[in-house]
Amino acid sequence: MKQKKVLFIISSLTGGGAERVTINLSGELSKRYDVTIATLYSQTDAYAHDEKVKVIRYYDFIAKLSPPVRKIIKGIAPRLMWVNSIKRSLMPDVTISMLRVPNLVNALTRKGDYRIVSERADPSVIGRSYYMYAGLASSLADHTVFQSRRVQNMFPSRIREKSSVILNPVNVDVRATGRKSGRIVTAGRLTDQKNHAMLLRAFASFAAEHPGYFLEIYGKGPLRDALEKQTAQLGLSEKVRIIDFCTDFHEQIRDAEMFVLSSDFEGLSNALLEAMMMGIPCISTDCAGSDEIIEDMKNGLLVPVGDEAALCRAMDKLAGDDDLRESIAEEGMRRSERFRTETVVKQWIELIEKHTSQ
Repeated sequence: MKQKKVLFIISSLTGGGAERVTINLSGELSKRYDVTIATLYSQTDAYAHDEKVKVIRYYDFIAKLSPPVRKIIKGIAPRLMWVNSIKRSLMPDVTISMLRVPNLVNALTRKGDYRIVSERADPSVIGRSYYMYAGLASSLADHTVFQSRRVQNMFPSRIREKSSVILNPVNVDVRATGRKSGRIVTAGRLTDQKNHAMLLRAFASFAAEHPGYFLEIYGKGPLRDALEKQTAQLGLSEKVRIIDFCTDFHEQIRDAEMFVLSSDFEGLSNALLEAMMMGIPCISTDCAGSDEIIEDMKNGLLVPVGDEAALCRAMDKLAGDDDLRESIAEEGMRRSERFRTETVVKQWIELIEKHTSQ
């Protein structure tokens, strides 16, 4: 039987949640299908892909063109034409895209492929223009995969009827030590979305009562200088570290006492899922995704988005209750089976097989 072809379209592989999901999912699907990843923007990769997965880059294509031509082909239109030619050449059975521009490009091109767009954000928070883009892509595509029921329900019935909710695939072999280490960790791009500024203020209040604790923020992004300045202004320079993206992140945080996600909005945080799977007690704002993964006081703690005082109280609660930390960590690991890679990949395979001919 001829092996089915799956094409992924993504902005880049330079780091980020959607990029990591693409790497994990493409690697697993390559055990069954002929898989290719097409990137629309970056020339370099931060994530290593499975050796069976082919990667083709828009920038490799334009590098072959003459300088005058490269100067005039900008924006989405040339990428749209490039993807159209890729589909015409590969003739994929299924094309899976993630993020706004890749979703739109996927939805607008068709060469007999079943087009699946994956919505990775919370349109209600990002704004009306994003929602319009997302709605257009989902309307034109054959199927939409959402990360949460909350976001799925933001869209009209004609889109919901041809959609699924599938969680991010996560596998972490590292287990938390369960030590009372005094380390509080978080991870995510240093952008307004993650609201690390609120976390720093909450931690300043918390640390005044718990001087033996330290905060580590793992990530890169445009707000690093501002966050470092805020850290100094709060008198936390000896208690807070901002650490660049690292490939051994799980080993680095395995003895963390708690993981905190302070985001104003998410699609679904990979870092949160990974921390839960490791057995680190987790606190999160009740943004989309987190509110469906965490049951408050059962497998984590939920606090209102933007509520600095509530976040401080949640950290205080975990720091002062060994039994609560242990029970939350154990329940978090138990419930993480629903987003384990094997479980999630099975759902994707069922979706692909249902909508492709033999």
